[in-house]
Amino acid sequence: MAFFHQTNALNSRANFSIRSVRVNLPHAPYYLLSDGGPDFSEAAGELNVSPFRAEGMHLSQSFNPNFTCQGHLQRIAQAARWASQHGAAYLMIWEDDTRMLKPMQTIPDVDLLTMGNIDNKHVGFWNSDIREKSMKTPTEQLAPADQRRVKQQDKFAARKGYSAGPGSVLRIDPFLKAVDATPATDLRDMYTYTEQDMCWEDFAIGNDLRIRRNPEVQQVTWAFNDGEFVGQTTEPGRNLRCLECLDACKLYPAAVAEFCRVLRPSGRAALLTNEANAGRLAEALASGPWHVLCRRKLLLGHMEAVLFLARAGEDARACEQLETKGSMRLPWEDQNGRRTWSSMKASLRQPMRAVAGGKKSRR
Repeated sequence: MAFFHQTNALNSRANFSIRSVRVNLPHAPYYLLSDGGPDFSEAAGELNVSPFRAEGMHLSQSFNPNFTCQGHLQRIAQAARWASQHGAAYLMIWEDDTRMLKPMQTIPDVDLLTMGNIDNKHVGFWNSDIREKSMKTPTEQLAPADQRRVKQQDKFAARKGYSAGPGSVLRIDPFLKAVDATPATDLRDMYTYTEQDMCWEDFAIGNDLRIRRNPEVQQVTWAFNDGEFVGQTTEPGRNLRCLECLDACKLYPAAVAEFCRVLRPSGRAALLTNEANAGRLAEALASGPWHVLCRRKLLLGHMEAVLFLARAGEDARACEQLETKGSMRLPWEDQNGRRTWSSMKASLRQPMRAVAGGKKSRR
């Protein structure tokens, strides 16, 4: 596995990203490209990377007017040829906001591995409305690239949204063969009005490359606290995009389905989330075979949270139970709330003993 990473500055975020790879894969070929930035040669020895430099065009037209899919794919192809010369069979796309928590456990068995939990359906031919509208448009009124996409519409539909992003893995040989065999006009007609992620999947579909989402590569929804944004590290959207796709559409339904799978019939789950996401968890439970016993508001430090107690396998009453108010008491609470339980806990606790010496006793 080799890595392709382009950035315009080796700030603390980029350094942290590279070091996370080096902890796990200290000798993997690493193609570090300065995208219109300074020469990275000075840092190459310390980070064990191979530095390169090119005119700035990274990411998307909204960030850089020089960006084109053609230029971006050719840049990756150049890195892939270099990686192949250094013994790599696969090239992983890396960015400043990507972190490697552990090496991949499986060898890729397709030509493009994409992020496992993001399905972007809002733009391009991955959007069913755009796809349907294009299919109804007379062929002569379509751009050449859209004519090709209409012919391959079933492949776009099967993808159920594009998800290529940092952490995606290209198998080098079929990717380079596809690049060399694709006419320049077709490369120019790849999606150009948005960011790089669409280029990879549009290119892969157009060249009949095999694509699969990788469960080992996941979108993370919280900014990494590695010093780049002091005092702002919890601000959403600082590191990765499409956060709403994971939070609203993917995380809670997938999680409660897995909980239900591993629980025995009538097994119970205690689920804690913050108040902002309580509605999403409630909807996920309501859509499955769950009987919600209670939903209790709690305060965890300064965070308002909600605790759900649910039993698996009783879907008949799930929706009815979820209509109850958020302050519904837990089964062991009486009319005094947690007061009785707290008193009982205090009575069972070992009594406090006086301290004969030490700073506390002298205060």
